[in-house]
Amino acid sequence: ASKAHIMQPIGQFLQMVDERTSFGLMDLNRNAWKLFLSLFVTGGLLAAILFAMAAILYFRVVKRVNALVVTANRIAQGDLSVRSLLKGRDELAILGGTFNGMVDQLSGALHRAKAETEEVQSRMKVIFDRALDGILMISQESLKIETLNPAAETMFGAVALEMSGEPVLRVLAPPVAGDPDVLDSARPVQRWFRDVAESGSPVEAVGRALTGEEFPVEVVVSEAQIADSPVFICTTRDISGVTEMDAQVASYLAKVAKASQLMGCECIISGVLPMVAHNLVDLGVNLGEVRTTATMKDALARAFRLLGIRFS
Repeated sequence: ASKAHIMQPIGQFLQMVDERTSFGLMDLNRNAWKLFLSLFVTGGLLAAILFAMAAILYFRVVKRVNALVVTANRIAQGDLSVRSLLKGRDELAILGGTFNGMVDQLSGALHRAKAETEEVQSRMKVIFDRALDGILMISQESLKIETLNPAAETMFGAVALEMSGEPVLRVLAPPVAGDPDVLDSARPVQRWFRDVAESGSPVEAVGRALTGEEFPVEVVVSEAQIADSPVFICTTRDISGVTEMDAQVASYLAKVAKASQLMGCECIISGVLPMVAHNLVDLGVNLGEVRTTATMKDALARAFRLLGIRFS
């Protein structure tokens, strides 16, 4: 009985502790659940805010930047009809407007350049088609004709479409041997064309009509680059009429030279072609006292020396 009397307060105390512990654990669980709910709600709100910010960033920045990039890529591919459709007052809209202005200026400049190029090409075609001298465009590598103007067609009795791709030696014979279809033998002809181009002076060659007739021509050569292909621009002039000189014309030339000497002048004749010189000799015209030079350059140099004029 004394033992039960002693254990009773201890049991009551343990029961009280157990009840208080249970109440404490319940409060703790309740507080933990409230904290969990608070964290969950807060996390959800943060996630929603972040999602909303990402959506705003995508629609207001990323998507609009991507649209501007697509427009720029289409313009880079040559499509100048596209424009930026960005609207608003933000920086991207302002950038899109500036971008459109630059494209408008570029498009206008290209249209003007295209119009000017077409006008220049049109004028060059008129000059090419109406030139009195024959003009041949010759490939530097193959020595084959690429095109020729109407004056050259008349001179050589050829048609441009039929002569395209034909060796230049069919219509023009430089004073060197060579077959343009054979590389080793074509080199002297290529070198002759380059030498004439570098000299910048006209030289004499033999023209060949497709009928087989040969006639003297005066040739001027220049080099050009057309569509990344080097070409010779060969201008030819039929001088067969210049080589014909009758006795009356030769006598008149001799009289002019003699009259100039009587007036105290020194007469210098330049550029006498071999055939003209041959005709003068056959006609018995005596020009022994008249100074002669091969080119106008030599004649002017001699005249300047006689006058004591020097150029530094």
